[in-house]
Amino acid sequence: MANTNKPVEAETAAEVPPEPRWLFYGVSFVVPIAGIVLGALYLSKPDAANKEFGKYCLVAALVNFAIGFSVVCCVVAFYISFFLGYIAFIIGLIGVAAGGGL
Repeated sequence: MANTNKPVEAETAAEVPPEPRWLFYGVSFVVPIAGIVLGALYLSKPDAANKEFGKYCLVAALVNFAIGFSVVCCVVAFYISFFLGYIAFIIGLIGVAAGGGL
């Protein structure tokens, strides 16, 4: 009887990142919490392709946060300048009403 024992290979097939990747990058950008979760999950896997996928998901989420933060800063700066201009206008009106010249 022939020896039919074959060496048993470990079934550690590398898990590949989901396809299409651009869809998950888009979801990571639009919903940053999902990008952070996907990034954390795939960065914890040992395969290099998974780590790269997780890194890009995290980058997409962080880019969304950076853009959102800069937009909020611009809006706040606009309203602060508007408010300060309004206050200066009111102070000018009070000065004119108190007898000061233009």
